[in-house]
Amino acid sequence: MLYGAGAGLVSSVLLLVGALLSGGRQPRGQREPRPFRWGPALSRYGYALPFAGVAAVSAAYSPSPSLAWGSVAVLALMVIIFWLFVKDPVEPGTMPRFTRHWVFGAVVLAGAAISGFLQNRTYATTVFLGKNGLGTLLAMSLPLAHLEVLAASEPILAWAGVLLIATALLLTMSQGGWVAAVVAELALLLLGSSRMRRQVAILILVAGILASSFALWAADSRVPAYGMLLSRLDPGSSSKTERLLIWEGSWRMFRDHPWWGVGLGAFSAVYPDYRPPQSREGNVSFAHNIILNLLAETGIFGLLGFTVIVAVWLGYGLRAVRRAKGEGRELPAALVASLAAMLTHQLFDGTLWSLHIGVGFWLLGGMLWMLGRAAGGREEAVQHG
Repeated sequence: MLYGAGAGLVSSVLLLVGALLSGGRQPRGQREPRPFRWGPALSRYGYALPFAGVAAVSAAYSPSPSLAWGSVAVLALMVIIFWLFVKDPVEPGTMPRFTRHWVFGAVVLAGAAISGFLQNRTYATTVFLGKNGLGTLLAMSLPLAHLEVLAASEPILAWAGVLLIATALLLTMSQGGWVAAVVAELALLLLGSSRMRRQVAILILVAGILASSFALWAADSRVPAYGMLLSRLDPGSSSKTERLLIWEGSWRMFRDHPWWGVGLGAFSAVYPDYRPPQSREGNVSFAHNIILNLLAETGIFGLLGFTVIVAVWLGYGLRAVRRAKGEGRELPAALVASLAAMLTHQLFDGTLWSLHIGVGFWLLGGMLWMLGRAAGGREEAVQHG
């Protein structure tokens, strides 16, 4: 339940998994046990295995095997969590209970981030997460927070949670997080119900007022956040120039290891050999772009394997949206928007394999899988009815 609040701690991950695995299902004694069959299991979950297999092969050939095998172990943990989550699928009607836990954690995380901003007056941060990790978590939580407004008996309190998340996201100064939030809201406009679109319009208006007020306050007070904000808006800032240099080195790394890469999670150990001479940042943990990162660490096969996973999940989510009507579109639309936000930020960041963000990625996939499965089951029942 404390997923967002304790992001980065193993204990918070376990609490989230426990909450998701325990809520909404019938007691085991009320269910008829079903024998495990390898064929159906592979057809349902097997699309994740090629990527895991490529990660293992890349670790075997990695110049830094200890880092690579450690990342493979984390990936294996995430796949196991995904399997535990979807092995006894819940009904879509009980899924909002899971998203409520998620939003609760995100609101607590947003409060901690704003507290961090008030202390350093530069950007929002927490003990466990930097501004980019915060940007990912808050941007992907925003679409789920919309669901709480629609379902809450006290919508004013739910709106307070949405605005708290949006404010913290603004204060992170994470440009990737801002872009991710915009993509998520656009997805809700395209896929959501009419009342969800009204929510998005309200949030856009309020966010514009918040951003303008913050910019005016920062300019007038000349707090450190003002200089940070100017650098965020400057297309030629040193951070953006450095990012381009990292991408250049990442591409060269891929060209030297095109098939299996240098090993999942081993980017930081190999990058010094590929760092452009004009780059001033020597200690780089990832490529700051998920496509380049996958190419550099797992090669062409790794990128293809990961693309299959994302395509399957998005396909399930879009199928659920397409086959639902009215308010029934809201849950799958929010989950698709949340996944879109995460993947968008990963075009500028590279924290997908960390526990606090990676677990969220796989649980989003699990929820999309269950919605798509339920939608397919309903269509099959209609056809045979």
